[in-house]
Amino acid sequence: FVTNNNQRWITSLRGVNFSEGIIEATNQSADYNYSISAQLNRRFSDALEATVAYTYMQSKDVQSLTSDRAISNFRFGRQLSTSHDNLEATTSIFERPHRLVAYGTYTLPWGLTDVTLYYERTSGVPFVYVSNDDLNGDLVFGNDPIYIPRDATDPSEIQIGTGTGSSFVQNVPAAEAFDRFIGTQACLDRQRGRIMERDSCRSPTQQRLDVSIRQSIPRLAGHQLSLQLDFFNFLNFLNKRWGEIKLPTLSPFFNNQSALDQTGRNPGPLNQSISTFTFDTRLYQSNSSLPNFGAPRPFEGRTGSSYQIQLTLRYAF
Repeated sequence: FVTNNNQRWITSLRGVNFSEGIIEATNQSADYNYSISAQLNRRFSDALEATVAYTYMQSKDVQSLTSDRAISNFRFGRQLSTSHDNLEATTSIFERPHRLVAYGTYTLPWGLTDVTLYYERTSGVPFVYVSNDDLNGDLVFGNDPIYIPRDATDPSEIQIGTGTGSSFVQNVPAAEAFDRFIGTQACLDRQRGRIMERDSCRSPTQQRLDVSIRQSIPRLAGHQLSLQLDFFNFLNFLNKRWGEIKLPTLSPFFNNQSALDQTGRNPGPLNQSISTFTFDTRLYQSNSSLPNFGAPRPFEGRTGSSYQIQLTLRYAF
């Protein structure tokens, strides 16, 4: 068996093999979360009312529970670069440090037309670059943060290429590309010379603007008609490059981003990994299918990058 955070992964029991093992889950008390909010609301007149709100959040945990399956939480809920029994709380994948909301409604002078604006700006989602290898020997692949070299082209620090031992051949273009990749992201560049911290990178800030126009028709004999036109992600309606949700290119569905692929291991007690770098040159991609803010999964929420238009007719009697 393999132990992890006081969890025991048993791979066999009385001759019976388990493809995913048996997990013994226990509690710990290092996690914490707090948020501070402030709100201003004012009615300027019978025709105009507006609200502005800001929330600051800090969310730290040992392991982010993102699944109803213990094996998934064991594999991907905690990216390890320390000992398994080190229960230090680090950045949770649910942490959004800053969130600004502003909305208001204005009724036009004739009293039958209302215009409502809703604006939201939220910090991006945290993620970590990992290797597709099992770097720490816990039998789980794809959840170990990568080492950020001071110079990715120095094979004495990190080996990017093919072959092991004396037959190693450096892939110079891939090593240079990896070094440039590190230099383009402040979250990686500041960590040169050490293993990347868990969830220490963050996708770009997300913002959206929704617009609603509601037109009422004068009531007649107790009957009332109103027509409402909603623009969701109005910024994207104005310009296709605005209002985009930019997520990591490698996997917009999860916060583990596999930046290095293992091609082999050197012989010897250290068993150094040999890697290759084939990362897409685009750091982030705009995603039109995934939702945006507020849902429990790390990259989800209300709507995607594309704008949506909705027309509603309401009849009251």
